[in-house]
Amino acid sequence: MVTDRPSAHPWITRPELAGAVVVPLTHPLDPAADSAFLSGILANFDVRGIHIHHNTWLYQRLPWLKAQRPDIPVVDSLHILEWRTGGFVDIAARLSNMIDVHHVISPALRDYLLGQQGLPPEKIKLATLANLTGTDIASVNRTRAADDPFTVAFVGRFTQQKRPYLFLQLAARLRKQAPGRVRFVMHGEGELGNEVQSLRVRYRLGDDLEVRGPEVPVARTLADADVLVISSDNEGLTLTSFEATAAGVPVVSTDVGSQASLVATDLLCPRHPYPFLHAAATSIATMMTSPDQRKKWLDEQIVKAAAFAKLPDARSWTRELYQGWLC
Repeated sequence: MVTDRPSAHPWITRPELAGAVVVPLTHPLDPAADSAFLSGILANFDVRGIHIHHNTWLYQRLPWLKAQRPDIPVVDSLHILEWRTGGFVDIAARLSNMIDVHHVISPALRDYLLGQQGLPPEKIKLATLANLTGTDIASVNRTRAADDPFTVAFVGRFTQQKRPYLFLQLAARLRKQAPGRVRFVMHGEGELGNEVQSLRVRYRLGDDLEVRGPEVPVARTLADADVLVISSDNEGLTLTSFEATAAGVPVVSTDVGSQASLVATDLLCPRHPYPFLHAAATSIATMMTSPDQRKKWLDEQIVKAAAFAKLPDARSWTRELYQGWLC
């Protein structure tokens, strides 16, 4: 396993990786080290396949690898189409002649590679992450006392992609305009953690906003929530949407990636910050005053998630792929 991104690597001591050689690369590398490192792997291991996920360094070495060992099959897994730059999807499309199969996790990404990039259908494999969370999709009857505040939750990393600052702006707006008592829970951590705390003070959210870290189970936050807000600038398909559905929580989301595959149509909001704030606040206010409408949106979400769960799943597909390489 080779990584090319700075990370804490919390999995590196897990039993799942026992016996695996894990190489976290530190850049910049001496150009001579690239071929020496890869030559060493090919010389010392019986390499049966290459599986790339979010690794620019390895994508860029495919011409060298294919020149040395054209017999080794190459597969990549693609999750998110970066709308500004194309991201890993764009890199994969440009190097597609050196990749045997592109694994995608959503119909939207499949359709992009087929319709926009013109890749042949036989090279695209759709296998979703719908069953990765281990939660069953089921309607949950949630009751809330009349004097309980309506709880709006954010679950995700505090990064630019997730735009936690946009959720805080939404919280400030709802606290002023919502048709009833409302409270907020932000569950996550990340490089924008200091900004989250600063904006919490700036918007005077105080006790109306609770910030939770990874020591708190996400299931507890979803059990407390009346709605989950996904304010992301980019997504592929959020696992939290599946988890929210299993917990009986409707999702208000930016209309990015393949979120339309899971989220009720009326609860999809524009990506642009200002229209997002207006649309999200309006939808949440409607939920607060109309439990019946909230249930209709949740029911639509449940139907979409159930249909999505019937698609091939990535865990089974990957297991079969690796077992095929061992034969």
